[in-house]
Amino acid sequence: MIMKNIFNFLKILTLIIVIGFLSWGLLNLEKQSRHLESRVNNLETNAEALIRENLVIKKDIEYFSHPENLAKELKSLFNYRQPDEKLMIIIPNKNNENR
Repeated sequence: MIMKNIFNFLKILTLIIVIGFLSWGLLNLEKQSRHLESRVNNLETNAEALIRENLVIKKDIEYFSHPENLAKELKSLFNYRQPDEKLMIIIPNKNNENR
């Protein structure tokens, strides 16, 4: 009778230990899953930003592939002018800022 009680106690104890290990493993798996899900969301956000940036760059490449647009940008950024053009730079008067 005592042996039977000890045997039942050991079965229950073994079952509790196994359930404990399985629970611990499941908790770690859930924690890892949440971490990976967060990382995937961050990567998706970065990918969307890169796709938008890529579209802007493609539009710029298309725009600057035309020589007249490139010349227009050079003129506006560096006050560039062609030999037969005249350039006039107007600097506003500091006193006339409110007009």
